[in-house]
Amino acid sequence: MRLSHPGETYGYRIEDGQSCLVMASDSEYKSVKPEHTEDYVEFFKDADLLVFDAQYSLTEVLDKPYWGHSTAMMGAELAHRACAKRLALFHHDPTSADEDIWSTKDQAEGYLMRRQTKDCTCEVLVAYDGLSLEI
Repeated sequence: MRLSHPGETYGYRIEDGQSCLVMASDSEYKSVKPEHTEDYVEFFKDADLLVFDAQYSLTEVLDKPYWGHSTAMMGAELAHRACAKRLALFHHDPTSADEDIWSTKDQAEGYLMRRQTKDCTCEVLVAYDGLSLEI
């Protein structure tokens, strides 16, 4: 799927009949309104693992429009609406302190805890070099 980025980028959905991995890095989402995000939500739908661009904090994303990157909170919102099982926050800004990255995870988890239902829960992970997961 074509993603929103100043350069041409794509998201990938890989399914094997049992599991689904969605990779969505290098993308910016300017609105959470359903009419602006419904194609993404459908693409992310029921993913076992959604790897999502979370380069910026909420403040940073407002200061860097059209840079083509997103936030953990946008990932949480889209993961919730798509009923993704796990959200891996990825593509961290190299200038971010580790504490800031883990703080965005805490914010996304808190947001999802308030929104989740028994039919739709999502675990939040921070992606890092060497992380290994089974889906």
